[in-house]
Amino acid sequence: MPAKPSCFPRTLTALLLLAAWSIPASGIEFGDLSEAQQQILAPLADDWDDLPADRQERLMRSAERWQSLSPADREKMQRRFERWREMDPQQRRRIRDNFEHLQDLPANEQERIRREMQRFRQLPEAERRALRERWREQRPDPSRPASGPYPPGRQRHSESPPPQRPR
Repeated sequence: MPAKPSCFPRTLTALLLLAAWSIPASGIEFGDLSEAQQQILAPLADDWDDLPADRQERLMRSAERWQSLSPADREKMQRRFERWREMDPQQRRRIRDNFEHLQDLPANEQERIRREMQRFRQLPEAERRALRERWREQRPDPSRPASGPYPPGRQRHSESPPPQRPR
């Protein structure tokens, strides 16, 4: 007696297709966001479905964090965002590169740099400006971006100056 063909492969295929069809291709549906998240992300509503799922996830988490900020912190973040938007692509790339460089450093070195930057930010504006100018004068080639995320006026190793490039 011939064996009956199994319907298992067809059923499995149908179930997989049904499951794939029910998962939104864009990841998170805009309508599934909370009302507050939709309000924050409203400028992206028209393009939301075209965004990759991981980007949608990051934006959703950012909207959640935004809700938890105080009004003063929101204003501060808004100013930072405006400064970021005004930067040219080279400036943004340099900041991203410095951030990646910082992430590659050992934890104790990252913490030292953060402390130094915090100390720098607490200086009066005039003193910060003077340190920035002194830092620019010390760089061997001012047209070349700095090689790392070091506070102005500081070098990678304070006991030794950076190597001079041949001219």
